[in-house]
Amino acid sequence: AQFLIIAADLDRSEVSGCSIDALHRTVTELSGRFGVQLVTPRDVVYRRGNDWVRVPRAEFATLAKSGEVDLTTPVLDATVIHLDQVRAGRWRPAASESWHKAAFFS
Repeated sequence: AQFLIIAADLDRSEVSGCSIDALHRTVTELSGRFGVQLVTPRDVVYRRGNDWVRVPRAEFATLAKSGEVDLTTPVLDATVIHLDQVRAGRWRPAASESWHKAAFFS
């Protein structure tokens, strides 16, 4: 799996709703052109073996309930908003260190 992470240096430029909308349109257009599937807020992406797997939230909840995924399972955390967090690897933590813990394991 490959991930596209886009960041802005707020000290050098301003980010507006219009620029975010334009970026979203461009990424969506390019994903269609190249046949790339984008992760939506309805998805959970987690690590299974050497692969990253995308499933609907309901399916991840079922996997958590059955024990197939647990608090040690690496997950994609798209709520990370600072580049230093990305560089530190916090965008792919164990489920115990992200919002997944409260959503699926409590």
